[in-house]
Amino acid sequence: MINREIIDRIKLIIQPLSLAGHYISLKPQGSRFIALCPFHKEKTPSFYMNEDGMFHCFGCGKGGDIFKFIMEMEKLSFMDAVQFLADKYGIKIDHSVSTEAYKQKETMLAVHKEACALYQKTLSSDDGKEALSYLQKRGITTDTINKFKIGFSPNEWDFLSRYFEKKADPALLIKSSLVVPREKNDGFYDRFRNRIMIPIIDLHDNVIGFGGRALKSDEVKYINSAESPIFQKGLFLFSLCNAKKKIAEKEFALLVEGYFDAIALHSFGFENAVASLGTSLTEQQIHLLKRYTTTVYVCYDADKAGKKAADRAIQMLLENDFLVKVIILDENEDPDSFCRKYGADSFQERIEQADDFIHFFLHNKIKPHDRITPKIKSSIVLEGIPLLRAIKNQITRSHYIKMAASLLKINEDLLLQTLKEHDTSPHADYSSIQQLTNINIAEKAFLLGCIYYTEILEAVLKEKDETFFDGLQTTPLFQKLILMLRNNEPISPDALMHTLGDEEKNILSSILLENFDYKNKNLIEKSRRILEIQHIERKLSALQEKIEALKDISDSEILNELLNEKKRLATERQKLKLC
Repeated sequence: MINREIIDRIKLIIQPLSLAGHYISLKPQGSRFIALCPFHKEKTPSFYMNEDGMFHCFGCGKGGDIFKFIMEMEKLSFMDAVQFLADKYGIKIDHSVSTEAYKQKETMLAVHKEACALYQKTLSSDDGKEALSYLQKRGITTDTINKFKIGFSPNEWDFLSRYFEKKADPALLIKSSLVVPREKNDGFYDRFRNRIMIPIIDLHDNVIGFGGRALKSDEVKYINSAESPIFQKGLFLFSLCNAKKKIAEKEFALLVEGYFDAIALHSFGFENAVASLGTSLTEQQIHLLKRYTTTVYVCYDADKAGKKAADRAIQMLLENDFLVKVIILDENEDPDSFCRKYGADSFQERIEQADDFIHFFLHNKIKPHDRITPKIKSSIVLEGIPLLRAIKNQITRSHYIKMAASLLKINEDLLLQTLKEHDTSPHADYSSIQQLTNINIAEKAFLLGCIYYTEILEAVLKEKDETFFDGLQTTPLFQKLILMLRNNEPISPDALMHTLGDEEKNILSSILLENFDYKNKNLIEKSRRILEIQHIERKLSALQEKIEALKDISDSEILNELLNEKKRLATERQKLKLC
């Protein structure tokens, strides 16, 4: 963890406009600077940045501070962006503050690196002849073997143990999952024996674990490293370190299931392939992928389990705003076997013929039935609702609803109605550009007032509870501000920005770059009154629902209380409108 002091030092030293000028051509426009957006294609500039490095594109909606800008331009995580800027400006980051845990991780990484080199050397020796022959028969080229640092663990119980006998602490080897303690006797034995060793490598080119593929058919096909302080399999995508540049170049990723699927595709020239480490796709893996692309071609095994895994992966990708296509393979084929059988050109054709996810889903549901009865159609629709609901963009969702209705030969309005009836968890789409531009002026002005003048926020919280900020498009930002205030943290646009997720950063950056006069106290006070009126109107709406529900009930006392409260609120609203 890099401490806040380092981040503040970097901010003091860097000149955001000069730094951004290495990537884009900024031109002054009033108090801001404007440029063609580097994140989407446009002819008219809609990208703005101020002198503090806050940026926002009013075309694609991306925004944030200078760290976010570097993260986007260099495809880095936040920590890596901080390190990138520290290196660029000669600021030393002292990692020693990370104590013993950091040192242990560094030692484990060094051990894994050495083990990987040993396995590679063994593959090239007499002990590795059978394994090398196996790889060559699968069409894995020497270049690909070297690229993925593939090796071999010989059929010995203590090959690795002997090698590290005087080099590493046995407890650390056990914790690293390279050796296993014996149950009855003292000592330990190698976890991987007589296996092709596939190193799992992170984005910094560190070996963090292994997948071991058996040579004999009577053994468990794969053994993987257990999770350790340096390896949690749900946090990494296999081969992303090798694929990230090609993914960015080609603007899409090929997502497959297994190690050898990814390795084979790279060997056949498809170098934008990644695999989910034999696990169900996780949110963390999706976020990793999103650094490089928002388009994914899913190519899982064409068996029942593969199709089921594909359905789940597609839904998660849709929920994270990915464009999803599905590559269809012949029954019981996988990317590895398909490429070996039919070659690279045939696989390229399958990429070009990739299905929309909705075609893939409906085809798999319709195929087992000789005749599609109304009952079957209803069942398919209910199964498909989570996929359609996962699409946040309303226009895109409408497109796929139309497509699904056409494929199922049902009325589009009926499908839309069914979707609404089962939509039990609506989400506010804060990333929508339409919503960003439609956030009312009162919200924007009052938010800025609370950021720059904390006494305004304190005064509101003395008079109102936090529900005052409910129902606003900026509610998450006000919630963060309130938390910062209660924790006695310093409040500024920059400090708030660092507490926000990407979607909330987009909202804040758009507001900061709209040139509101935050020093105008009259505007801020007027904005507060407008928000109070809106708050009262929300209360009145909720009250009316209760009144309607009680109309047929004989308890007139409760009804009268509600009517009196309604009258009081209506009077309060009128007073505010006259101010």
